[in-house]
Amino acid sequence: MSNESPDGRKAQVAAMFGRLAPEYDFAGCFRHFGQRLVDVAEVAPGHRVLDVACGRGAVVFPTVERVGTNGQVEGIDLSEGMV
Repeated sequence: MSNESPDGRKAQVAAMFGRLAPEYDFAGCFRHFGQRLVDVAEVAPGHRVLDVACGRGAVVFPTVERVGTNGQVEGIDLSEGMV
């Protein structure tokens, strides 16, 4: 087990995903599974949804379409580069 602090590890993970962000999901695989998750979760118009660790938005974008103008979608990610 590492003696590294939680904040140090968090910074490492954020930096790693920041480096990966430009090429992350270049094939679009996550889009399929993001849409599938929205379907299975039965997201409906007017829902409020929070996507934690949203990455490049594979779940956020189809969710925004599904909830419509009366819904609300928030996505957060540790890596600024992913958002």
